[in-house]
Amino acid sequence: MVADAPFPAARDVGVYILAGGASRRMGHSKARLELDGEAVARVLARRFAPHVASVSLVVKRESEYRDLGMPLLCDATPEHALVHGIRTVLESSGPAWRLLLACDMPDVGPALLSALWHTAQRTGALGSCPRLDEARGLEPLPSLWHRDLRAAMRPEWGLTARTWVQRARLAPWEPGPMEISTLQNINTADAWAQYIARRRVT
Repeated sequence: MVADAPFPAARDVGVYILAGGASRRMGHSKARLELDGEAVARVLARRFAPHVASVSLVVKRESEYRDLGMPLLCDATPEHALVHGIRTVLESSGPAWRLLLACDMPDVGPALLSALWHTAQRTGALGSCPRLDEARGLEPLPSLWHRDLRAAMRPEWGLTARTWVQRARLAPWEPGPMEISTLQNINTADAWAQYIARRRVT
Protein backbone atom coordinates (compact mmCIF):
# COMPACT_ATOMS: atom_id res chain seq x y z
CA MET A 1 0.00 0.00 0.00
CA VAL A 2 1.13 3.55 -0.72
CA ALA A 3 1.09 5.67 2.43
CA ASP A 4 0.18 8.91 0.65
CA ALA A 5 -2.68 7.41 -1.41
CA PRO A 6 -6.07 8.93 -0.55
CA PHE A 7 -7.41 5.52 0.50
CA PRO A 8 -6.09 2.04 1.11
CA ALA A 9 -6.71 -0.37 -1.77
CA ALA A 10 -10.42 -1.21 -1.82
CA ARG A 11 -9.69 -4.94 -1.72
CA ASP A 12 -7.95 -4.48 1.64
CA VAL A 13 -10.85 -2.91 3.57
CA GLY A 14 -14.20 -4.11 4.83
CA VAL A 15 -16.76 -1.86 6.51
CA TYR A 16 -18.79 -3.24 9.41
CA ILE A 17 -21.83 -1.31 10.64
CA LEU A 18 -22.58 -2.34 14.22
CA ALA A 19 -26.29 -2.79 14.89
CA GLY A 20 -26.27 -5.28 17.76
CA GLY A 21 -27.00 -2.86 20.57
CA ALA A 22 -30.20 -2.90 22.60
CA SER A 23 -31.22 0.62 21.40
CA ARG A 24 -33.08 1.16 24.67
CA ARG A 25 -32.85 4.96 24.58
CA MET A 26 -33.94 5.08 20.93
CA GLY A 27 -36.85 2.70 21.47
CA HIS A 28 -36.28 0.74 18.26
CA SER A 29 -33.40 -0.46 16.11
CA LYS A 30 -31.03 2.34 15.13
CA ALA A 31 -30.19 0.47 11.93
CA ARG A 32 -33.75 1.13 10.80
CA LEU A 33 -33.64 4.88 11.34
CA GLU A 34 -34.48 6.51 8.02
CA LEU A 35 -32.75 9.22 6.01
CA ASP A 36 -34.88 10.42 3.11
CA GLY A 37 -36.93 7.24 3.26
CA GLU A 38 -33.97 4.84 3.33
CA ALA A 39 -32.57 2.92 6.31
CA VAL A 40 -29.48 4.71 7.63
CA ALA A 41 -27.51 1.44 7.49
CA ARG A 42 -28.15 1.25 3.74
CA VAL A 43 -27.23 4.92 3.32
CA LEU A 44 -23.88 4.31 5.02
CA ALA A 45 -23.30 1.17 2.95
CA ARG A 46 -23.90 3.04 -0.31
CA ARG A 47 -21.63 5.87 0.81
CA PHE A 48 -18.65 3.59 1.53
CA ALA A 49 -19.17 0.86 -1.09
CA PRO A 50 -17.09 2.49 -3.89
CA HIS A 51 -14.02 2.58 -1.63
CA VAL A 52 -14.03 -0.87 0.03
CA ALA A 53 -14.31 -4.57 -0.73
CA SER A 54 -17.48 -5.14 1.31
CA VAL A 55 -19.96 -3.57 3.70
CA SER A 56 -21.66 -5.75 6.32
CA LEU A 57 -24.23 -5.16 9.03
CA VAL A 58 -23.25 -6.73 12.38
CA VAL A 59 -26.39 -7.91 14.17
CA LYS A 60 -27.55 -10.15 16.98
CA ARG A 61 -30.20 -12.03 14.99
CA GLU A 62 -29.91 -12.21 11.22
CA SER A 63 -33.60 -12.90 10.65
CA GLU A 64 -34.56 -9.44 11.89
CA TYR A 65 -32.52 -7.64 9.21
CA ARG A 66 -32.63 -9.78 6.06
CA ASP A 67 -35.16 -7.41 4.52
CA LEU A 68 -32.49 -4.67 4.38
CA GLY A 69 -30.73 -6.58 1.61
CA MET A 70 -27.27 -6.23 3.16
CA PRO A 71 -24.63 -8.86 3.96
CA LEU A 72 -25.10 -9.78 7.62
CA LEU A 73 -22.51 -10.83 10.19
CA CYS A 74 -24.06 -12.37 13.30
CA ASP A 75 -22.73 -11.66 16.78
CA ALA A 76 -24.04 -14.74 18.55
CA THR A 77 -23.23 -13.50 22.08
CA PRO A 78 -26.54 -12.86 23.89
CA GLU A 79 -25.09 -10.01 25.97
CA HIS A 80 -25.26 -6.48 24.53
CA ALA A 81 -21.74 -5.04 24.71
CA LEU A 82 -19.75 -3.24 22.04
CA VAL A 83 -16.73 -5.48 22.59
CA HIS A 84 -18.72 -8.49 21.39
CA GLY A 85 -19.28 -6.75 18.08
CA ILE A 86 -15.59 -5.85 17.82
CA ARG A 87 -14.57 -9.43 18.56
CA THR A 88 -17.04 -10.79 16.00
CA VAL A 89 -15.63 -8.50 13.32
CA LEU A 90 -12.01 -9.34 14.10
CA GLU A 91 -12.67 -13.09 14.15
CA SER A 92 -14.54 -13.09 10.84
CA SER A 93 -12.98 -13.80 7.46
CA GLY A 94 -12.47 -10.84 5.17
CA PRO A 95 -10.09 -8.03 4.21
CA ALA A 96 -7.04 -7.09 6.25
CA TRP A 97 -8.46 -3.78 7.48
CA ARG A 98 -11.86 -3.51 9.19
CA LEU A 99 -13.59 -0.15 9.58
CA LEU A 100 -16.15 -0.30 12.39
CA LEU A 101 -19.00 2.19 12.29
CA ALA A 102 -21.91 2.88 14.60
CA CYS A 103 -25.31 2.84 12.93
CA ASP A 104 -26.25 6.00 14.87
CA MET A 105 -23.57 8.18 13.22
CA PRO A 106 -25.36 9.14 9.99
CA ASP A 107 -22.86 11.77 8.83
CA VAL A 108 -19.67 9.69 8.61
CA GLY A 109 -18.24 9.22 5.13
CA PRO A 110 -15.19 8.01 3.18
CA ALA A 111 -13.01 10.87 4.46
CA LEU A 112 -13.15 9.12 7.84
CA LEU A 113 -11.60 5.97 6.35
CA SER A 114 -8.83 8.03 4.79
CA ALA A 115 -8.06 9.84 8.06
CA LEU A 116 -7.97 6.71 10.20
CA TRP A 117 -5.90 4.76 7.67
CA HIS A 118 -3.35 7.55 7.28
CA THR A 119 -3.06 7.81 11.06
CA ALA A 120 -2.35 4.08 11.33
CA GLN A 121 0.12 4.20 8.44
CA ARG A 122 1.94 7.21 9.84
CA THR A 123 2.34 5.71 13.30
CA GLY A 124 2.86 2.08 12.31
CA ALA A 125 -0.13 1.03 14.41
CA LEU A 126 -2.55 -1.79 13.58
CA GLY A 127 -5.47 0.58 13.75
CA SER A 128 -6.74 4.00 14.68
CA CYS A 129 -9.65 5.73 16.38
CA PRO A 130 -10.65 9.31 17.23
CA ARG A 131 -9.60 11.23 20.30
CA LEU A 132 -12.01 14.13 20.67
CA ASP A 133 -10.38 15.54 23.79
CA GLU A 134 -7.87 14.50 26.43
CA ALA A 135 -10.46 14.09 29.17
CA ARG A 136 -12.58 11.56 27.29
CA GLY A 137 -9.65 9.67 25.80
CA LEU A 138 -10.00 7.41 22.77
CA GLU A 139 -13.39 6.79 21.17
CA PRO A 140 -14.09 3.11 20.27
CA LEU A 141 -16.34 4.06 17.35
CA PRO A 142 -15.69 4.72 14.59
CA SER A 143 -12.43 2.80 14.52
CA LEU A 144 -10.11 1.01 12.11
CA TRP A 145 -8.65 -2.38 13.08
CA HIS A 146 -6.23 -4.71 11.31
CA ARG A 147 -7.20 -8.38 11.36
CA ASP A 148 -3.86 -9.25 13.03
CA LEU A 149 -5.24 -7.72 16.23
CA ARG A 150 -7.43 -10.78 16.73
CA ALA A 151 -4.31 -12.65 17.87
CA ALA A 152 -3.74 -9.98 20.53
CA MET A 153 -7.20 -10.22 22.13
CA ARG A 154 -7.14 -11.45 25.72
CA PRO A 155 -9.88 -12.24 28.29
CA GLU A 156 -8.35 -9.66 30.63
CA TRP A 157 -9.32 -6.94 28.17
CA GLY A 158 -12.74 -7.21 29.79
CA LEU A 159 -16.00 -5.74 28.47
CA THR A 160 -15.14 -2.05 28.23
CA ALA A 161 -14.58 -0.87 24.66
CA ARG A 162 -12.32 2.01 25.71
CA THR A 163 -10.05 -0.53 27.40
CA TRP A 164 -9.98 -2.56 24.18
CA VAL A 165 -8.77 0.33 22.02
CA GLN A 166 -6.08 1.10 24.59
CA ARG A 167 -4.92 -2.52 24.88
CA ALA A 168 -4.95 -2.87 21.08
CA ARG A 169 -2.79 0.28 20.92
CA LEU A 170 -4.92 1.96 18.29
CA ALA A 171 -3.32 5.22 17.20
CA PRO A 172 -5.24 8.37 18.16
CA TRP A 173 -6.62 10.46 15.30
CA GLU A 174 -7.17 14.09 16.27
CA PRO A 175 -10.15 15.35 14.21
CA GLY A 176 -10.70 19.03 13.54
CA PRO A 177 -13.94 20.86 14.40
CA MET A 178 -15.63 20.09 11.07
CA GLU A 179 -14.65 16.43 11.32
CA ILE A 180 -15.91 16.23 14.90
CA SER A 181 -19.32 17.39 13.70
CA THR A 182 -19.60 14.30 11.46
CA LEU A 183 -18.98 11.97 14.42
CA GLN A 184 -22.18 12.91 16.22
CA ASN A 185 -23.91 10.01 18.01
CA ILE A 186 -27.70 10.15 17.97
CA ASN A 187 -28.99 8.03 20.82
CA THR A 188 -32.63 9.00 21.42
CA ALA A 189 -35.79 9.41 19.36
CA ASP A 190 -35.96 13.11 20.27
CA ALA A 191 -32.36 13.68 19.18
CA TRP A 192 -33.07 11.91 15.89
CA ALA A 193 -36.14 14.08 15.27
CA GLN A 194 -34.05 17.20 15.92
CA TYR A 195 -31.33 15.95 13.56
CA ILE A 196 -33.86 15.36 10.76
CA ALA A 197 -35.36 18.81 11.35
CA ARG A 198 -31.93 20.46 11.04
CA ARG A 199 -31.25 18.60 7.78
CA ARG A 200 -34.50 19.90 6.32
CA VAL A 201 -33.55 23.47 7.18
CA THR A 202 -30.09 23.21 5.61
